[in-house]
Amino acid sequence: MSQIKITLPDKSDRSFDSGITPLEVAQSIGERLAQDTVAASINGELVDATTQITQDCELTLHTGSTNEGHDVLLHSTAHLMAQAVKSIWPNSQITIGPTIENRFYYDFDIEETFSDDDLNKIENKMKDIAKENLSVSRSELDHDQAIKLFDKRGEKYKVEIINEIDSSDQISAYQQGDFIDLCRGPHVPSTGKIKYFKLLSTSGAYWRGDEKNKMLQRIYGTVFSSKKELKDYLHFLEEAKKRDHRKLGKELNIYTFDDEIGPGLPLWLPNGATIIDELEKLAKETEGKHGYKQVRTPHLTKGDLYKKSGHLDLYKDSMYPAMDVDGVEYYVKPMNCPHHHKIYDATPKSYRDLPYRIAEYGTCYRYEKSGQLFGLMRVRSMQMNDAHIYCSKTDFDKEFLDVCNMYLEYFEIFGIEKYEM
Repeated sequence: MSQIKITLPDKSDRSFDSGITPLEVAQSIGERLAQDTVAASINGELVDATTQITQDCELTLHTGSTNEGHDVLLHSTAHLMAQAVKSIWPNSQITIGPTIENRFYYDFDIEETFSDDDLNKIENKMKDIAKENLSVSRSELDHDQAIKLFDKRGEKYKVEIINEIDSSDQISAYQQGDFIDLCRGPHVPSTGKIKYFKLLSTSGAYWRGDEKNKMLQRIYGTVFSSKKELKDYLHFLEEAKKRDHRKLGKELNIYTFDDEIGPGLPLWLPNGATIIDELEKLAKETEGKHGYKQVRTPHLTKGDLYKKSGHLDLYKDSMYPAMDVDGVEYYVKPMNCPHHHKIYDATPKSYRDLPYRIAEYGTCYRYEKSGQLFGLMRVRSMQMNDAHIYCSKTDFDKEFLDVCNMYLEYFEIFGIEKYEM
């Protein structure tokens, strides 16, 4: 058998027989590394740890404590949960199960809602399947094979997803025991790699986030590569609950929602209005030092402006429907940009007027779907601190850095030490 050269992250080279897998490479280095390896990168491409290597390459092994490995653990645990749900409720339909930051979720079409007792039952079944240490294998399918496979299994949502994939594209599926899921991967080599997990909560979610579709049942969970990491994260979540802005907003009489007003439309109570006034006062003072002038624009605008700016074509689904006023379509304002351009255009400008900086605390309205509304994080009415800078190309770098420095001033004032720019 021919030999191949594998270069490891420390730049050392090792020779192996062609066809070796990353997991076997890990085994040759050490038993502990092999136990901890959940995936690998071959020449920068994230792959299964059981992928055969047939030519010289650069190889990185990912344990569950790396960012790449943790994401694979999360995704694989979503599959493990789906397998457990299917084993307990055979008539349930599986839909999608993506990863989000430090968590995963999976949406199920099931005729009942999941209770806390159900979550315990599912979690215990997951532990049983993990202990079986089932091999996780990948298969490549063409479009027709994939349709036939999932149609035979009665998974109508998977068939719907496959029908939207280009018929010439290769499709992959992963199997562990009698459970098969449509997925790009990669995944852990076996279910025994999944040890430290916890199901967190359940909620309703519309299929594809569209309230016109069926309401599904969503389960959230998390997983880590060690018991300590899981314990620390669960403690973090408990602490975060104490600081949840929805909880504090109610306890401190900052804001409220009312069914007769409408979902996603907050009512600011006196305490909340005071906070807003103080924040805007600070922002105006800061922006004034940086050369911004305050402007105001109306809440209502002709649709022609948004057609001209291109916003209507791109964002109409996220805007409130048009209202007919004397035969002309008007929209409530979803953004400030076109209005600020009109302000800039209102008077003649020369290069001496540049840079021209304007700012506004404009109220904007966006039609967020009901399933996406979340406290003050996702709303339908918001006060948007918005600004636009009109400058020459030669001034761009300076203006951009000045905006960054203004953010840094705010971060220092509020004691924000962890951020990315």
